[in-house]
Amino acid sequence: MKRKNYLYILGVTVLLCSGCDNANRESKTNVKLPELDAIDELQLNLTRISADDYPNAKLADLAEDIESAEQVDVKEAEKLHRPEDYLTITLGYEDDSQDTFYFFQYEGEWYMETEAGVFYRNAEFVQDYISQVEVIPESVFSPEPEFLRLRLGLEDRFDTLDTKYEFVLGVQTDMQFHGMTEEEAIVSTRASLMEKYQICQYALQGGIEISDEELDQILNQYQEAFADDAARSEYKSIYEEAGTTLQESLEKNRELIRIDKTIKKLYQKLQNDFRNGQTKVGNKDCKDVNEYYQIYVEDVVKSSIEETERNKLEKSLDDAERYYKENKAELEKNDPYTDPESLIWDFLNEYLNVSLEQATDQMQQLTENSSVHIVMEDAFTSEGIEQVTANRYPLMMEKLAVDIGSDIIIEEVEINPESDSETERRYSFCADLDYPMADNDTVTDEIKGYFDVQFLDNEWKIDAFMVRSFDGSYPLS
Repeated sequence: MKRKNYLYILGVTVLLCSGCDNANRESKTNVKLPELDAIDELQLNLTRISADDYPNAKLADLAEDIESAEQVDVKEAEKLHRPEDYLTITLGYEDDSQDTFYFFQYEGEWYMETEAGVFYRNAEFVQDYISQVEVIPESVFSPEPEFLRLRLGLEDRFDTLDTKYEFVLGVQTDMQFHGMTEEEAIVSTRASLMEKYQICQYALQGGIEISDEELDQILNQYQEAFADDAARSEYKSIYEEAGTTLQESLEKNRELIRIDKTIKKLYQKLQNDFRNGQTKVGNKDCKDVNEYYQIYVEDVVKSSIEETERNKLEKSLDDAERYYKENKAELEKNDPYTDPESLIWDFLNEYLNVSLEQATDQMQQLTENSSVHIVMEDAFTSEGIEQVTANRYPLMMEKLAVDIGSDIIIEEVEINPESDSETERRYSFCADLDYPMADNDTVTDEIKGYFDVQFLDNEWKIDAFMVRSFDGSYPLS
């Protein structure tokens, strides 16, 4: 779009004193916008909106607020400098021209700046039009506890956190937390890592990188946030269980964090381009920054990577996939459970998430003489294995999946302690389940029961697993 020249209204000052020199007075101006009917489109920071889709009364309020902002004097303007974390409002007009206004805070007060570099105060109204969610800093440390346990367990098994480590972590994460089959998880992990490495390579080629000093600062921010927040006690206990510390884990992840932050730096550059009016990728006009970024990655980033480099990345992923398949049994061995709730959560996650395809195969292979696989059998006492087998819990969920003709996906689990001793405990549970049906409907259900666990040989084991029937009795047979 062309840039539109502003129209200004001269501010009028009434002099009550005599002998004042009008020539020495500093004249100030207010922004004057075209008529509302001329506004064709708005861009509120990272989102574009047609004027027809924006409430007319709110558009009138926005125009009035912009025109009411008060120009600062020369001395005050000399102190002002737009920081990196500013907001923008762009008004696009029918004649294909546009006006952009920049908003930022200085010493607790909001200011507005025009494209000509003129500053105005009383600009806090911007908060009424741009959601502050967009400017809230991201949390520097908030992993899900169960994901953190998985990650730390894998970190301990790898001397260097390379592509093989990322591949194994990606596959296990997709299977455990996203309900994917192993085949789906492998395909998903390959695609996400390929894209990640291509974006990082593109950023580095464009001079976007994270220096050692920047990386040190990022790692220090993680540690400071972790140390200062009393609510992080759960995370601290997880690190203690894993036999490591946050600092040791961060150092081991140093180069992976550098890659992630390099990609984020590219995203921030593209975000900045978008909010300053660069909304097209080729001939594709984007409505928001996420669409802009996704199209940019597909049409610009991936096409810029030479075939030889893509082949190198593919080979690296081939090696990682081969490593995963060859070492799967060893990688899936559980470390001793020192936290009973973690043991129960892992069991329910594996037991209740069922693929219809795999369930069908298992039920078809089942014969009277075939042995039944028990999920996480090593996590049970011998009495626990006898109990779950007697109550026909193995393959219970697979049979349910086949009967209803749907995958079973665990949506939410609540685990509550019923008794608490040093060596024997009981926990009740309630799990919400989803059955995605062929007609795109999702049926919801819940399953309740309890676990008895024992602390034997320095680890917790399941001694009993009971599912409650519809009438509230135990066991379900």
